[in-house]
Order: sequence, then structure tokens, then C-alpha cells
Amino acid sequence: MKILFIHRWVGVHEGGTETHIKEVASFMARQGHEVYILTRKGPALSDFDPKVKVVTVGKTPGESQFSYKSMYDPRLWFYTGTYVLKILTRLLGLWIKGIRFNVVSVHFLVESKAARIFRFLTKTPFIFVIEGYTDAEAKEARHANLVMASSQHELDECYKHYGYKPVLKPHGIDLKRFRKDADKNDEIRKRYVKEGEKLVVTVCRLEPRKDLPTLIKAAKVVKEKNPKIKFVVVGEGVSGEELHQMVKDLGLSDTISFAGRVSEEDLPKYYAAGDLYALPTLYEGFGIVYLEAMASECPVLSTKVGAIPEVVEDDGVLIEPKDPEKLAEKILEILENEKLRMELVDKGLKKVREKYDREKVLGIFEESLENLLKNK
Repeated sequence: MKILFIHRWVGVHEGGTETHIKEVASFMARQGHEVYILTRKGPALSDFDPKVKVVTVGKTPGESQFSYKSMYDPRLWFYTGTYVLKILTRLLGLWIKGIRFNVVSVHFLVESKAARIFRFLTKTPFIFVIEGYTDAEAKEARHANLVMASSQHELDECYKHYGYKPVLKPHGIDLKRFRKDADKNDEIRKRYVKEGEKLVVTVCRLEPRKDLPTLIKAAKVVKEKNPKIKFVVVGEGVSGEELHQMVKDLGLSDTISFAGRVSEEDLPKYYAAGDLYALPTLYEGFGIVYLEAMASECPVLSTKVGAIPEVVEDDGVLIEPKDPEKLAEKILEILENEKLRMELVDKGLKKVREKYDREKVLGIFEESLENLLKNK
């Protein structure tokens, strides 16, 4: 099978969807399929799996490295339209060169529009993988030859609003990559905490949906009650400058550190170094970060939104969103009660081993594509 994944940001920066695309692409390549990724040019795939062929389009002058804060920002529409024209040109160029894909995989509305045009011109089927429910994407996905969803929450929403049920294919986790490693754990901890201190880790894109101001406000409360608890935020994004300034204004520079974008090699070390993973997000369609944390024996504290209750269940602690006081309360409760913390560690580790082993889950993707092409 010759398969093409199209995603604007997978070549530019890290994130849950981007991680998932890379995992699936590598898996399909290991299974003997010919795999391509079409994305915007950037640093995120510079050391990626050599068995996967990466095709890029350039950045339009003035275009951001990140999504824009508002859907109403006129720049968003201009740069998105330009991007669609670029990937269509690239797709047709590959077709003219004789590269014929059996199927195209898209994960976002924009790429779906391009895939529909490409299908019209070349009869190439495409699949839409929903990785975070929005009404616009669920509506657009109806035009795909096959729809997949990463959570039951997304599946139920698609059926409720548009009357179709995607194939359920949850994310998987590489249990060999994400695990507790004492040596690597110490390497990161020494950067951020002293002996006897606790470390709260947050890994995410720095964007409004993650609601990191709530985490920062909670950290201020935590510092007043237990100054031996420190925080490190891993990631980059459109809200970075604003968050750095907020930390400075609240006098938390000695409590919260920003690690920025870290390498694929270093990312597991941060989870393994943490005593707690905390993310007060406003919505997640799945939340692969929770699996990465649990596999690394770092218990999870997050919010009761989107698919998070389905993914985390009672193997972590969930609270209502936008409540810094409650978030601070739970951080203190978990980190000042080692018995409770270890109970969460044990339950989380058991969950990912039983339900989210990558090799088991990714087989659903391959099988679904084979069935699609068989019945084409």
C-alpha cells in the first residue's frame, strides 16, 4: 500500500495530533507499506524515521509558526488558502511524476478540502481521522471514504449531530520509549528541583485552549503553602510570550520554568522526572499526553472536559476547568500524600499497558485501510 499523510503542522512543531501522525506513519512503514508525509517545511521532522518519505511546501512570508489565536484573524484565512493551493500543486506534481497513492489520510478540515479536490481529479480515496471534535470537522468528514475517531466521545458526537459512526481507533503509546528511567530522571530533575523538592510537569502547546493561566494562578497558591513544589512547562506556542510575562508579573520565576520545545529524545525524560502531570485544558479530543505521563509513572491531574474522562477515568484526578484554587488544592493533596500518589501511578501504568499498547492499537488503522481498498 502506498499511503500519504497530509498535515500542515507535523513538520513544524510538536503536539498530540502531530505525535500520532508520526507514530502511525512509522508503524505503516515498518509493516512494509510505502509511506509519505506532506507538510509545511520546518524542523520537527528533521530526524524522523528515514523509511518515511517527507515532502514539504514552503512557508508563506509573514506566516506564523503556530496556529493563530482567533478563527477570525484575517491572516488565518489568507495563509490557509495559500497553503491549500500549495499542497494541491504538490499533490498534482507527484501524480504527474507517476507517484500514485492508494489512499490519502487527513486529520484536519483544511487538508480534507484539498483531498476532496484531489480525489475528484484522480479518483484517490481519502480518510479523515478526527482527533478533537469540532462541528465543522465532523460535518466535513462526511465526505471522506472512511472516517476514524480517536475516542468514543468523538464517535458519539459525530453520530449525534450528523448520523454516522466513525471507526474507533484510539491512540497508542510506545511503552519502550515512555517509561521510568532513574538515570534520565535524575538528569532532568537536577535542572529544575533540589533535593526534597517536588516537580509538576506540563507538556502541551502554549495556546489558549490549554488554559495555562489557570495553572500559573494555581502555582502561586501552591507556592504560598508549599514553596518546595516547582513547575516546568514543556512546549512552545502562540501564547508563550504572554505566559512568560504572567509568570514574571506574579513573582513566580523561581517556581515555574519554561523548557521550550524539547527533542523527541528528551521528551520522555521530562515525564519520567515529574512527580505529577498537570494540565487544566479546556478541551481535548483524546489527550495522548495523559498516556505518555501514565506510562512514565507520572500521575495525571486534569479537567473533566471532552474525552479526558474517557481516557483518564478514575486512574487520575479530574476537576472542573478554570478553577485555579481547586487545581492548587489537588496538586498539594497529591504531592503531600505519597500513598495516594503511588496509587495513581500504579493505576495509570496498568491502564496504558492493558488498553493503549501502541502495537495493538495501530493494527486497527492498517486493517481499516485494507478493508477500504478491498471494497473500493
